[in-house]
Amino acid sequence: MSVDTVRLPDLWLKRDLLYALLPEGQASLRVSGKVLIDVMRGSRGGLPELSRLMYGDTPASMKTDLYYLAAAFEHFIVKGPEAQIDRAKLDAFIEERGGVLALWPAPILGTFSEFARAALALMRTRPGWTAAREPEAVEALGRTLRAALKGQVEQATDAAGKLRMLWGKQRNWALASSAMDRIIRQPETEIPEIPEGDFVQVVAPPAETDQWVFGFELRADDEAVTAPWPKAGSWFSPCLQRAGEALALLQEYVEEERNPTVVEPGLFSIRLIGVSVPPGVNAPPRLPAALILLTTDTPPDWPYGYAEAMASVTYAGRLNEARKKAIGKEARNRASPFGTKEAIAIPLRARLYHADYQVTPRG
Repeated sequence: MSVDTVRLPDLWLKRDLLYALLPEGQASLRVSGKVLIDVMRGSRGGLPELSRLMYGDTPASMKTDLYYLAAAFEHFIVKGPEAQIDRAKLDAFIEERGGVLALWPAPILGTFSEFARAALALMRTRPGWTAAREPEAVEALGRTLRAALKGQVEQATDAAGKLRMLWGKQRNWALASSAMDRIIRQPETEIPEIPEGDFVQVVAPPAETDQWVFGFELRADDEAVTAPWPKAGSWFSPCLQRAGEALALLQEYVEEERNPTVVEPGLFSIRLIGVSVPPGVNAPPRLPAALILLTTDTPPDWPYGYAEAMASVTYAGRLNEARKKAIGKEARNRASPFGTKEAIAIPLRARLYHADYQVTPRG
């Protein structure tokens, strides 16, 4: 791996956040994927390559790919989207700005909230911008963030049910004789309200097969795009779940201070995926190899769990694509007299577990 390259599984999300800030009425002028890949790689790339770069499947060059992408993003905000933008126009734009770009390098290489804050700061320099427009812009960013992640994950997975939230002021219900009395069951349509400072546990329902369960939590309000990670979100490391058994996802300890509590008031959303493993596997739970690859050579200063959370979205999508390809291949074999008659293994899609909850301020 070259020191010039880096893998960014969240680049697609930063692109969507930037588009959310484009001036009203210019939605139809949003730059096409063909323009983006031409800016990044000239005639050496196409739309499939753009997708691989945007979702972290392949690393991007910082000197060319990401530098010119940052310049293009900045150009869109400062001068509006242009269908005819190219490297020559960007070079002139960079020279016009004295070689200094507001979105390069830290915002492009940072987390989605770092990028959103930098893009919002750049919007403030536009002629006619007023403080009164700030709440509307933040709302647009938050709405786009939630819709983008929700859409990507839900389209690539099969719904597997709700996670059960447990909470209380006493610790260690897994160790207490009255543990079952402390399970609070909420109606399916209700968002639990958990007092700030309460101990908390998250339980996945029983699954039909052995599986690894992992995923992420994000604020479900507009602060997700203004707060730094991990206040904006966190990572659920993989746990091995046996078929037919429920699974507590947070470790519990005898020492009270080590147990998880909710500390930030606000609305939160948990999205976990389950990936089947062969029955009887006794190996320690770990990330699948394909997901490990997506977190390799990401920026070294990314906070803990951020790369894994963003890569989980790409990973679920790639599982879904592999399933579609296998189904298509099987259909072609059945239809062709020359196709192989051997059975084709159809991979399962990831299963999606979800929960939303509200943390209410103490007192």
